[in-house]
Amino acid sequence: PETSGLPVQDSRIELIGTGFSPTTLDLMTGNPVTLATYADVVRLPAYVRISSAVSRVALEGYTGRQSVDVVLLPYIRYDVLLVPDGPFAPKLLSNTPDMLPRMIEFDPGTPVTGRALDGRGQPVVDARVVLRAGARPSTVGRSDASGAFDLLTRGGTMSVEVNAPDGSGLPNLRVAAVPGVVLQDGTGLDLTVKWAASTTARLQIAVSSNDGATPIAGAVVRVASTAVATDMLGQLLVKTTGASAATEIVLPATGAVKVEATSTAAGTATFPALPTGPYLVTVIPPAQTGTLMAATTTASVDVPAADLTRAIRLARKVKLSGTLLPSALTAGVRITAIDDDTRASTTATAAAGGRYELLLDPGRSYRLWAQPTPAQVLGRAGLGGFTAGSADGVIPDRTVPRGIVFDGHVMIGGSPVTGALIQAFCLGSSTACLDPNLSVADAVSGVSGEFRLTLPDPGATQN
Repeated sequence: PETSGLPVQDSRIELIGTGFSPTTLDLMTGNPVTLATYADVVRLPAYVRISSAVSRVALEGYTGRQSVDVVLLPYIRYDVLLVPDGPFAPKLLSNTPDMLPRMIEFDPGTPVTGRALDGRGQPVVDARVVLRAGARPSTVGRSDASGAFDLLTRGGTMSVEVNAPDGSGLPNLRVAAVPGVVLQDGTGLDLTVKWAASTTARLQIAVSSNDGATPIAGAVVRVASTAVATDMLGQLLVKTTGASAATEIVLPATGAVKVEATSTAAGTATFPALPTGPYLVTVIPPAQTGTLMAATTTASVDVPAADLTRAIRLARKVKLSGTLLPSALTAGVRITAIDDDTRASTTATAAAGGRYELLLDPGRSYRLWAQPTPAQVLGRAGLGGFTAGSADGVIPDRTVPRGIVFDGHVMIGGSPVTGALIQAFCLGSSTACLDPNLSVADAVSGVSGEFRLTLPDPGATQN
């Protein structure tokens, strides 16, 4: 609930059949928790994120001017991520509220040094290096003109993420947490990131409209490698020093090339030298103007050993029509098609008879989401997926599940709770569950704690 002094809390209720009995949601009181961050007894501003494995809601705060005050359930184990301002390694605490420290003291952490080198052994400038132990990151190490970087972290077994400099054409690299980089507090650590040597060539994409002649300016062009030799992209040389003799290990790095450019007035998007091999090019047109109905267009490109210019003609959007069933009840339902890859969405409102039309990008995969109006006794739900064809066509009829009214009260200690936000989520086991993180119904409790949710019928069959 968003009621002052009460913690966010989840209740799992299994709803079976076609009728739901009124339910009382009995809330628990929580434990007030005050978190303050310090370094050498001086207040240290830090970002705070509190989450748990049993709730979809995360609480955020900042200790810049004052402590973070929250109310948490006493029996739940919470993860508290703290990311300080300045040269201090983040911390991740995990415990029940009564065991969480209220005054959190920071030391800088363990320093890690390193170098970033390309396949010829030359320094790579502006590579960004982060070590991660689960949800806990290190600070960001950024390589200088000599390729040198440094960062601060804390002990543990960590993965390594290396973001290549923008415009370099180098792949982003990753070393998995298994076996990962193992660091004990107080142990020295030096990392050498080295990209594998590769043959490269420059790529230019010429974007035109469907007529093949009119250049398109302002299109976003994304290029991503589609096939990689994972043990050839790069490697990480890990050198540790401590009480025992220094040890060195070499870890393979995986990853992929992902670069982006915007087309000029001449319609060209120019990319840096890229490792030769197959790539997927996705062209996202600028905001539509006039009668231009350009669609997001993908093409496969094989970058050879020589520089390449590839022309890509933007496809036209296709008009797809469909009907929402039951046709007598679905006029006014908002239907949204969500691109599985880019997450771009297109929305229409069903007319009389449940008929609707969507302008979509051909060859793209979509999932449908139905949003009835508050007055309709229909359920908010996913209606399955489909792939748009290359021409205007028809989407097979989809059934919007009937809504089942679920009444209840929010109470605490026998007293009603007013103004609590109640959200219902599907658990992902139904074909109608588009995303378990999207609520299928929402309500706010009234003065007597009462609420009403219109839920999609869990027994409904989707077309």
